[in-house]
Parts: sequence; C-alpha cells; structure tokens
Amino acid sequence: MVCLSFSQFITIHLPTPNKRLKDHTVLFRMTFNAMADGQLSQLLSMNSEYTAIEAYNTESALLDININFDQTIHNAEFQLHQNRPNPFSTETVIGFDLSKVNEAILTIYHVNGTILYETQQAFQKEYNEVRINRKDLENSGLLYYRLKVGKHTAIKKMLLLK
Repeated sequence: MVCLSFSQFITIHLPTPNKRLKDHTVLFRMTFNAMADGQLSQLLSMNSEYTAIEAYNTESALLDININFDQTIHNAEFQLHQNRPNPFSTETVIGFDLSKVNEAILTIYHVNGTILYETQQAFQKEYNEVRINRKDLENSGLLYYRLKVGKHTAIKKMLLLK
C-alpha cells in the first residue's frame, strides 16, 4: 500500500510479507520528473514529521534506514551493480537490472585486457545475478567486469584476493 499525501510529502507503508524476500528484491520504485535544476541529495530527505521512519528485520530488531545518492547515471536499458562482496577470495555475485527480457554479455577481464570469463545469455526483466567462483578466474588482483546489452555497455572494477 502506498499512501500519497497532499503537497510534497509521501507516506509509504509496506505490509509484512508472508515469506522471506531474496537480497536486493525491489519492493517499489519511484520516478520523479525534474521541474528545476538541483542535486537530489539536497532535494530529497526522510523524516518522521508525519509517520515514523521504521523498518524491522525478521527478529523484530529496528533497522537503520537512509537514502543513498551514488551519483551513478542509470541507463534506461539496464543498471550494473557493484559485485558483492568486493574484495572477494572465493566467490562473488554480479547483479544487474534489465528493463526487459534481453540478451546480455557479461565479461570479466584482467587489467591487461585478457578475458578471464564470459557468458552470453538471455536474462529476465528486472534483477539478475551471476555467481562467479574463484576457480572460474585465472588471475587475482584488480579485474574489470563489463555488461553489454544491445548498444549499451557498463564497466566496473572488482578485486580478487589471493
């Protein structure tokens, strides 16, 4: 349930799901149309003026809630996330969101340009992830990973520990 109040305030209530959600599950998305220039970090905020800012985990412990402004320009076709954990020594997960079911190529390569891992497949709309095991990669150290979807490409760094 999303409750929109008058003027510039939004109150959101998400009912408790009957099942455990996977990490990085999108519960809702908000889209804003800019009416003037400005930094989102200066224009958006959360406070408990109208309703308490609260979230709880499965043990009913109060969680910290905040807004992160990562300065990433998000492509309408897809968004590539930072691998987690980073740095890693045994396994990492590379997550990304697609705007529609689409074929994508995920490539991991060494700083010298050598391709260490590549997969090309059709991925589902919204959140996807690829698990990478250390044994899939020959080198350690600084690596790059690239996601290519159609004409669009995004690249991020990751660190594989010895």
